[in-house]
Amino acid sequence: MNTRGRNTPAQQPGPLVAQSRQADQSRQHANQDTPTSAHNPPNRNPHNHGERQGEIPQAGNPPPPRRDNPTPTPWPPNQTTKRKGTAIKIATLNIKGGGSETTHDKWQHVNQVLRDQKIDILSIQETHLSEDRLRNIHTQFERRVHIIHSYDPDNVNTKGVAIILNKQSTKWREASSLDLIPGRALMVTLPWNGNQLKILAIYAPNNPRENADLWPEIQGKLEEYNHGKPDIMLGDFNMVEESLDRLPPHADSSRQTESLQELKQSLGHIDGWRRENPHRLGYTYRQGNTGIQSRIDRIYITNTLLYRSCEWNIQAAPLNTDHRMATMKILDLDTPYVGRGRWSIPLFIIKDKEIINQIAEKGIKLADKIERIKYSRTAHQNPQTLFKTFKDEIVVLTRKHARSAIPKIKKSIDKLEEDLDQTLNEEGACVEAKQMRAALLDERIRHLKNIQHMRTRDNLATKNQIEGETLGKYWIKMN
Repeated sequence: MNTRGRNTPAQQPGPLVAQSRQADQSRQHANQDTPTSAHNPPNRNPHNHGERQGEIPQAGNPPPPRRDNPTPTPWPPNQTTKRKGTAIKIATLNIKGGGSETTHDKWQHVNQVLRDQKIDILSIQETHLSEDRLRNIHTQFERRVHIIHSYDPDNVNTKGVAIILNKQSTKWREASSLDLIPGRALMVTLPWNGNQLKILAIYAPNNPRENADLWPEIQGKLEEYNHGKPDIMLGDFNMVEESLDRLPPHADSSRQTESLQELKQSLGHIDGWRRENPHRLGYTYRQGNTGIQSRIDRIYITNTLLYRSCEWNIQAAPLNTDHRMATMKILDLDTPYVGRGRWSIPLFIIKDKEIINQIAEKGIKLADKIERIKYSRTAHQNPQTLFKTFKDEIVVLTRKHARSAIPKIKKSIDKLEEDLDQTLNEEGACVEAKQMRAALLDERIRHLKNIQHMRTRDNLATKNQIEGETLGKYWIKMN
């Protein structure tokens, strides 16, 4: 017979339980005589779901109802709840087509560039995308990117501008867009650190007359829609404002530059890279046959955001394009300063058997030294000082090995980038010689970048093949 929860002769309650029950009954009588009010609230314990403190539930009786457990309020369905970073990285790149059968694989490389370079917002031009192709891309990379696209339905294969939002680091669900000029100007608004960040992406026409007409048209559209002024304007402008941004140096038509400057003044925008580098030469586009270079890909920013920006760079992109990528970061100045932190041994060194063996040998010597001075320690010779010396030696050893273990291809790219910068900014050099040498260096950098990019892709493919079908951390992250 089931006697569970009943006091049979073999299951008499102990003295502690009996005393507890008597105390419980006394409290119940006292509570009946004393009314509950705001001045005499019942004593609740939030950890026992409505039981009074000191109560012991009797065996066989159901627990008291849960009274103090309100229904949790769900998060809004269209808002992301993850914490975003305190700095946002923004970039622009002309990908030179991405909608045909021969260029559709570029989107895999664009996805990897966002991941490797940790880019949050990327503006791309010359996309040549249709609605069907855009849906396919979203399906393929639905976990990583969200693409907001503007195209001219009458000329899909000639224009196209898009803003790619990194789903891992932006509140992409809350973004809104305004198609100012199809295929030419697209404005996206998204929240960032409590503010609304407005970004205007541009792909200007190459024809000087059409280029000059674009800027007042954009200004008119902004006034017509009354959507507010953009904080950032970036993209391929297909013109320069000063001769310093062309190699060989020459200025564009005054009508183009004056029209753009009027738009900039109305928006309160500044060329951030030029403000950070007033005399430095750097270019984002190179004509393959002539070697002529220009800085037509730029990022304009308001004066307020300029003082919160940093890391203005121009770098080669591992895509089949004749443009380089312009990047920058915007910081949240309200966040507390965080220093460099505590140095730690790089993880890849832990897998190096030679280094581990050397550390083990030093550890054995340390143990011997500590044993020898076990009964003769001094202020300078004791286990603490010996262990401090041991740690210092390990730091020197691992740092030296880490510097030598940097991939050779990265060292080569860094050296070529340094040579390119010195070549472009060399004073008194012949323009033609500078142009030729800069073109050669840029070509070598692009070649090495592509090799580095493809190695990363091969490593990811190998890891996916090994761990993609096994239940583990990698599989959970991917699914």
